[in-house]
Amino acid sequence: MSRVDGAVSEGPPEAGAEESQVVSLGISNVKSFAAALQCLRASNKQTCTVQIHTEGVSFLWEDDSKALQSNLLFKPELFSRYTCASGVYHEFGIQLQLLLDTLAVFASASAPMTAHYPGPQAELVCEMTDITAGTGPGQRASGLGGAYGGGGLGPGAVCTWARIASLEPRSVVDMQDHWVEPTSSFLCPGFLLKEAIDDLEWPGGAVEVRLQQDPQRLVLASAGHGVLEVEIPSNRVSGFHCTQPEVRFSYKYRHIKLACCNLPNPRDCAAISTKVSIDANGILKITHMLGLDPQPGGRGLAGDQPSALFESQRLINSNKVAVIQFLLQASEEEGAPS
Repeated sequence: MSRVDGAVSEGPPEAGAEESQVVSLGISNVKSFAAALQCLRASNKQTCTVQIHTEGVSFLWEDDSKALQSNLLFKPELFSRYTCASGVYHEFGIQLQLLLDTLAVFASASAPMTAHYPGPQAELVCEMTDITAGTGPGQRASGLGGAYGGGGLGPGAVCTWARIASLEPRSVVDMQDHWVEPTSSFLCPGFLLKEAIDDLEWPGGAVEVRLQQDPQRLVLASAGHGVLEVEIPSNRVSGFHCTQPEVRFSYKYRHIKLACCNLPNPRDCAAISTKVSIDANGILKITHMLGLDPQPGGRGLAGDQPSALFESQRLINSNKVAVIQFLLQASEEEGAPS
């Protein structure tokens, strides 16, 4: 049995919740799921609200400032098995770093993982059966059964499980409820935005996002210790739409960095495309489409060639794409001067 401090039980969980209410999720690529969840990470003590229902699994988080929130959706098709009865809805809080540490333990093995909720104490139960591993310290041999009756696994099989305590869910008021049209927007490779935001750390001020109609320009700028502007090449941008001759709003550097700079390594989870939208009042929506199948050669699809951005839109509803969305309130801090 692998242990994550404070999260793993001393023995296999026993039946508790009514069978009809138990959700079972099969995950064949644990490393990719962990890489997608890493996009949400803001601190070691961060608590996310988890929602499980027939339409998928969502992880929601809101910054204490109420000016930044995120939402990661795993559709049912992303799981190798998704058992959730019609009408079943679960909502609970979970410490994100504890979940990431647990997934790191399971990702080190080659076997698929199964997650169950709720466990006997309304906890999240993670279980893995590796038929190729021998019995070692901290693990149980076959015959003792898994968390939910996985007995009779055959000689040499090892069952590893973890129990992660659930917390009270935190209420998050969706910023999109206050979204006001018209919307300006564009698409570009996520790693291009990440590089631009990383460069803008030096000035130390708020980041201004500036869209210009004619000629078409997309500029990210910051002023503090100095002034720095980064212009995104027009040939790397698609779907550009600017509702005014010029649209410009500023955002706290810490917030926009969290939204753009935690993209996973393409070896684990390929960043397919990023869409950026700004409403009439300056609410910034950054949506990353993440491919849970690593790309050949470790490179992201949209990062390889500009034309891939158009192809990525066809893949938004693909079975292998997870969607993570950040919403940011405009800051009162001034951005870079024109």
